[in-house]
Amino acid sequence: MLIAIASPIMAQTPSAEIPEPVIEGGRLGPAYAPLIERLRSERLILLFRHDRTETTGRWDFEPYVAGSCEQQRGLSEAGRASARAIGMAVEKLNLPVRRVISSTYCRAVESARLMFGGVHKITPELIGPDGKMRDYDDVLAEVTGLIENERPKEGLLVLLGHHGTIDAVTTRLLDEGDALVLHREDDGTINILAHIPAARWDEIARDVDRAAYEPD
Repeated sequence: MLIAIASPIMAQTPSAEIPEPVIEGGRLGPAYAPLIERLRSERLILLFRHDRTETTGRWDFEPYVAGSCEQQRGLSEAGRASARAIGMAVEKLNLPVRRVISSTYCRAVESARLMFGGVHKITPELIGPDGKMRDYDDVLAEVTGLIENERPKEGLLVLLGHHGTIDAVTTRLLDEGDALVLHREDDGTINILAHIPAARWDEIARDVDRAAYEPD
C-alpha cells in the first residue's frame, strides 16, 4: 500500500498508517530487501529529520540567524554517533545518493555532513512553519517544489529537515534521526513508501544482503 501526499496546491491529507515491513524471526534483511532494491534502482527521496539533539543547555533563540550555531539547539554526542552510523550503513548498502540538501539550521547541516560527507545545497525551504509569516501550506509548496526541481535524473535525493517540515509535507511526526522514503509520481503526487527509524539502519545494512544469498 502506498500513501499519497497532497500536491503543492492542496491542503494536507489526513494521517494514515505507514506500511511496515513484516519482520519474521527478528530478521530485518528479508523484510527490507525489496525496499533497498528500490532505493538502489529508482529515483527516490530520503526525507530525514535531523539527528538527536541536546536535551539541556542551548535552544533556539529569536531572532534566528543562519549559521549562528551558538544560538541553536545542536546535535548531542549520541546524535553525532547516530548520524555517522547512518552514513556508514548507507555506504555499506551501496545506495546511490546523488544530491543532499539541508535546512539552514546547524543541526540539520551537521547531520547531513556526518551522514553523507557533505551538502550540495543549504536552503531555508526545509525549515518548518514559523507560526508567523510561513505556514504549513507554504512549507508544503516549497518542499514539493524543491523535490521537483532538485531531484537528480538518477539516484537518490536526500533532504534534511525538521519536525515541522516533515509534518507539513507528509502529516507524519518523526523522531530525531528517522527518515521517510518517498516516491514522486509523474503527476507530482508524492507517495510514502516506508519509515526507517534511525537505529534500524545499521541492522538493515548488516542483514539485507546476507538474506539475499541465503536459501529459502
